[in-house]
Amino acid sequence: YYFTNFATLSSLAKVKILGSPRTVFESTQNKIINFTNAIDTLEIRGIKFVSTKTSTTEDTEGLLFFANYGASLVQKHVTIECCEFTNPNSFSNGIKIISEGTNSVSHNFNIRFNRFYSIGRMAVETQNHVNDDKYRIRDFEDSSNWFSDIGTIQNGASSVCAISLSGKSKNCKTNYNTIREMRMDTTGFVLYGIENAGCRNMESIGNQMYSELYGFSGFLCSSPNVINWIIANNTLDLQGPIAKIDKIRAMELSDGRDIIVAGNTFKTVGYAAKLYNIEGCMFKNNISRNQKGNLMYLHGNSKYNI
Repeated sequence: YYFTNFATLSSLAKVKILGSPRTVFESTQNKIINFTNAIDTLEIRGIKFVSTKTSTTEDTEGLLFFANYGASLVQKHVTIECCEFTNPNSFSNGIKIISEGTNSVSHNFNIRFNRFYSIGRMAVETQNHVNDDKYRIRDFEDSSNWFSDIGTIQNGASSVCAISLSGKSKNCKTNYNTIREMRMDTTGFVLYGIENAGCRNMESIGNQMYSELYGFSGFLCSSPNVINWIIANNTLDLQGPIAKIDKIRAMELSDGRDIIVAGNTFKTVGYAAKLYNIEGCMFKNNISRNQKGNLMYLHGNSKYNI
């Protein structure tokens, strides 16, 4: 199926979009399907989504774009399984979920058993950038997916992540994913496997991250809204140019609190953990080996860490 413009699906209830074997949705645009207004139970399964567009202009939407801007709209019970996503030559996302209406909520999104490869920007990104105390994204899960060659466009003004939870959300899971190689080539920014930029009560368990060519960093905490994050039983083997010692590390934790790091195995070029202004972080039963630099680096106003 070939698209020269995106399709908009609006106000859905109990809808299934299912592909037979080898079904492909291919487009000359960054966005293939735009989901608007309320959603109550949507299943997308068995489709390969491909963009052939060539562009270095940043587009923060995605091949699948869930746009929840309505004042009180609810998008809920969305399942995306057994699909493939690729847009190697355009600076856009695989899946983007936004909830930024005054009282909007996007909850119970489940992204599982998918393959993301050669993605220009982020593979999966959630966003709630409204500056208030509302958790507009809840009960989100991105688990058991496969990611490879993420961040193919080196033109960004900020870091790129395979999975990014940006803004206030709660009760989220990023478990048992495999992330292989990110294109941290000519960019001056660090690329990260999993970013928590505002989720309260989050799990990152059993993930595997590997790099041999360019390197990347594993976990990023980048918001004071991060509270109660469990990072456990993950395996990271992140290699790359020794000159990138400050960009290839297991984790960089800034501004959050009450983070548990337990039972992980880290092998990195640079240090295993960098902590800045972190409070109440517990490290327990981890195995770490780094080629160069400090095993752990605490600075800023970090306190009450064990």
